Formats: sequence, structure tokens, C-alpha cells
Amino acid sequence: MISREQVIKGLECLAQRQEPTANPCKECGYINRPNFAVCVKDIASDALELLKEQPEVVRCKDCKHFEPDGIYTMCYRHNGLSQNADWYCADGERR
Repeated sequence: MISREQVIKGLECLAQRQEPTANPCKECGYINRPNFAVCVKDIASDALELLKEQPEVVRCKDCKHFEPDGIYTMCYRHNGLSQNADWYCADGERR
């Protein structure tokens, strides 16, 4: 399994590179790749995998339980006020 920290280090390594080289950065954890293109492909693939595992964040303004009420919003899921339209909770459901 890939680690978030390894992918971050790999992306930081790629972002700091001026010119692609045959030997990928040894500090990022993506060593022993045959060339720079394979290193980039592996880091991108791992980053996509991690992103797909992340839950979707639904802000109050995009939630089906949202009801505007001036500055604040009424959340019918929790029978109370939320912080503001940009707030979110674990129970948010996109309309």
C-alpha cells in the first residue's frame, strides 16, 4: 500500500526538478525506476489512487438539506443552524 507521505515527497521532488534525469530522486521513495517517465507515471498513478479514496466534501450550500436563512443556513438534517453556506459536515449529501 502506498503512503500519503511517500506520494507527497514524490510530487515535491517532481515540482522542484528543473530538468528530467535518468535517475529519479532518491529521497522521495520512488527510486529504482528505469527512467524519469516511469517515475512520473508511478507518482501520478499513486496520487490518483489516494485522491479517489478521499470522501467527497459537500458544502452546506450544495447539500440537499440546506435551506438559506439570511447569513446562516438551516440544516434540516441536524435541525439547527450551520456555520454558513461554506460549512460542511460528514452527513452532507449533494443535491
